[in-house]
Amino acid sequence: MRPYTGNYTELLVDRWYGHLYQLDEWLRDVKAGYLIDEDGYGSPVRDGLIDDSLNVFPSGGILTVPMDCTHILWYNR
Repeated sequence: MRPYTGNYTELLVDRWYGHLYQLDEWLRDVKAGYLIDEDGYGSPVRDGLIDDSLNVFPSGGILTVPMDCTHILWYNR
């Protein structure tokens, strides 16, 4: 079941690594097969805050992303 809200605690500006995707762009790239679990993982983002307690993998798709998430901060391996 898809979580309603994330635990957004860390400021995005404190992160100097990762690629920030809009949620719809991340989903598009996952569906197209451009992002797979072996490539890395992401963290949900909302209002400039990151939920570091939840790792989002392409194999989980939208079901692992909180409903209030607007972006994914993607970390390549």
